[in-house]
Amino acid sequence: MPEKPLVPYKSLKQKQKARIADWMYRETLRFFLEHQRMPEAEEFELLYQTVYAKVRSSNYRVAYEEIQHLYAKRLDSYALRIQRDAEAGITLESLTKQPKQKKTGKAPRPRKKKKREPAATESWQDDRFFFIAGYTSGGAPYGVTWEEMGLEPWEDLPL
Repeated sequence: MPEKPLVPYKSLKQKQKARIADWMYRETLRFFLEHQRMPEAEEFELLYQTVYAKVRSSNYRVAYEEIQHLYAKRLDSYALRIQRDAEAGITLESLTKQPKQKKTGKAPRPRKKKKREPAATESWQDDRFFFIAGYTSGGAPYGVTWEEMGLEPWEDLPL
């Protein structure tokens, strides 16, 4: 089976681009936290490869060179962001935790499930019809009449 053709990075969906950017930042942060410095050229190549492996495992068909160029372009802004995050005490573990809820002074209340009310049961019989099959656009019922069934209205069915 032939492989799908590569697509330009700019044609990816916004969510896919965000995921790739997150992988780039996390790999850079991981390196910084382990070595207390930003990566050098040879080390940066390993980061490209790690990120690109994640890109390919997610079936994003983007060229390696595009990811490499994008990563190199963003490295300076990642350095500034990592410096701010390191000063604030952010770690990789804190990035993977669920986002904190807004502090309002109150404990979050569980949402109540709305009770579904049973659908109004439409009568399938009336004084004229033994069985009402439906209604016309004007609202008139149609179906099988009592007379057609050989019964009087509301008469029990013969067994």
